[in-house]
Amino acid sequence: MAIKDNIAVAGIPMMNGSRAVEGFIPGRDATVVQRLLDAGAIIAGKSVCEDLCCSGPASLRPAGRCATRGIRRARRADRLAAARRS
Repeated sequence: MAIKDNIAVAGIPMMNGSRAVEGFIPGRDATVVQRLLDAGAIIAGKSVCEDLCCSGPASLRPAGRCATRGIRRARRADRLAAARRS
């Protein structure tokens, strides 16, 4: 599974979508990560997030501000593929 980049995974760089914390490497797993590992989960990687996880919808961000520029949809190139978070 992938862990969002605002959650600590020991030994894996954590940028939280911002260059302000570039180079930070957590020394221990977040509680939720440890619980997942204890339950047998396999961490395959980290998923990127927008700048400090609070910069609004990808479609409204200025170019260059987003860690990933979004993924264009094949059938509607005028829209970005996205997911909601709570």
